[in-house]
Amino acid sequence: MILKGKNKSYDSLITDIKLENASFTKLKSLYFSKTGDELTNSDLESFGLINKEKFLTNAGALFADEPIIHQSRIFCTRWNGLDMTSGIEEALDDNEFEGSILLLLQNTENFIRVNTKKKWKKGNDSRIEMPDYPERAIQEAIVNAIIHRDYAIIGSEIHIDIYDDRLEIYSPGGMFDGSFIQEKNIMEIASVRRNPIIADLFNRMHLMERRGSGLKKIIASYQNAINYTQEKQVEFKSNQKEFKVILKNLNYKVAIKSGDKVAIKSGDKVAIKIQEEQLIKILEYIKKHKSCKTSDIENLLSVKSSRARKLLSILVSQSKLQAIGQNKNRYYILAEQ
Repeated sequence: MILKGKNKSYDSLITDIKLENASFTKLKSLYFSKTGDELTNSDLESFGLINKEKFLTNAGALFADEPIIHQSRIFCTRWNGLDMTSGIEEALDDNEFEGSILLLLQNTENFIRVNTKKKWKKGNDSRIEMPDYPERAIQEAIVNAIIHRDYAIIGSEIHIDIYDDRLEIYSPGGMFDGSFIQEKNIMEIASVRRNPIIADLFNRMHLMERRGSGLKKIIASYQNAINYTQEKQVEFKSNQKEFKVILKNLNYKVAIKSGDKVAIKSGDKVAIKIQEEQLIKILEYIKKHKSCKTSDIENLLSVKSSRARKLLSILVSQSKLQAIGQNKNRYYILAEQ
């Protein structure tokens, strides 16, 4: 149960969960990695994650390894085509993440990495990489959604939807001051935090900057991309209930015909390409580790077990893998050629 209070931010409110009933493995590990310092129980109190009686605040519950606050989840989907209803298979990949908000950030970034591409071309002295979306823009947009979303809205989650031509990040709750982002000058927006405790700890771990320049950095990372054009500019939209960031695929090209934009690549071709890349990654994994289970492929590709089983069955049908054992004991090895 999450208790309510007055004149306090949501993340500062006290829960009825004792520290002894929660763990902070991910937070402590990442904090040490980012700062070089160990995170102690006294730090948990001074940072606002627990109170003197060792009860978690909502911020503490959100940083805990366990999925304590149910609506702290992120749904990720890679759609086939330009909307949710185009293509033979509407969803090419999907996953639902819960637990520590640091795990949400990590798993979501990995899902996007698996389901997007990175082109490259030769430069004068080195290879020039051209990802579909700038990595800095992705991280800043996800961090912004995690920190500034309204966790008080029951039954809500962050949604990440990847289409052929764009990536949309939806978070519950509009601008904290009630204004609309599309009516403001991004370069002049003051930093007002809905969840200051969460924002402060993200800042301490160098996952965001205190002065709240995340949206500006998203724009800058696009404008600095070698394949950026004006048509690819980032869009920010909000109303009283939601905030949305729309990142354009820098490598997506269209053909102009009779005044209409027609995609050069069909959704089916994109789906086949993604599947081919996933199959290659599975084979590379097994060559390195000698064998794998379905759970290994789930973690490797950030996909659901049904998708992992489907990919493994394809490789078995192609006589590239051999399945050993039954049910939970089943594992896969390279087939003898």
